Amino acid sequence: MTLFSDNSKIDFLPSVNAESIKFYISLMIAWGVDYRIIYDNDIDGRQAKKEAEGYFGDKESEKFVLLPLKSSRSKKTILQDLFEGKDLLLIRTELQILGHTSFEKTIAELFFSKDKERILGLISVGTKNNFKKTLTLVE
Repeated sequence: MTLFSDNSKIDFLPSVNAESIKFYISLMIAWGVDYRIIYDNDIDGRQAKKEAEGYFGDKESEKFVLLPLKSSRSKKTILQDLFEGKDLLLIRTELQILGHTSFEKTIAELFFSKDKERILGLISVGTKNNFKKTLTLVE
């Protein structure tokens, strides 16, 4: 099972922030990895996507997408919005990390955990559905 999807071949590589993704893009190009980038749809994510498009050109830019806005009234959507609140608490509890641990550190801890598959199996249907919808952007 990959992250939140039983039948997808897509997995995630956690990143520190939108700006740091350019480093990973360079590596994935060099290694011949078939990749896609999903940016937060906020000021930082939109700016980082625009900069990456400038660095890597039109062809690579076809692999870059923004998270869709939640509604016509929304001004932003960030990756954290895909998680039901109780799921982040569940992940932190299962990983035995503090409840106020940052989202980024929580996801990195999950990504590298030997219990990743078991913990992902505990995630709510709501979060799984949010990720399934999002994955259609890059499949």
